Amino acid sequence: MSSVPAYFLAGAALLGVPGWALDQWLGTRAFVAVGVLAGFALAFYVIWVRYVGPATAAADDTHGGARPARSDEESA
Repeated sequence: MSSVPAYFLAGAALLGVPGWALDQWLGTRAFVAVGVLAGFALAFYVIWVRYVGPATAAADDTHGGARPARSDEESA
């Protein structure tokens, strides 16, 4: 699980650096914060999909979305 911190750092850098550059260009200070927060959100989403999402979805959908019929329901 050592890749989880790397996802957060890469997400913050991926969107924080362009935010910083935009702040330097426009003379503002808000875009770097927005970029870093959006990077963290993107990293959280990637971590969720990679480590939680598919395994949970596969476990919940073992029967193709349909509930198998019980033997007493078949005769009714």
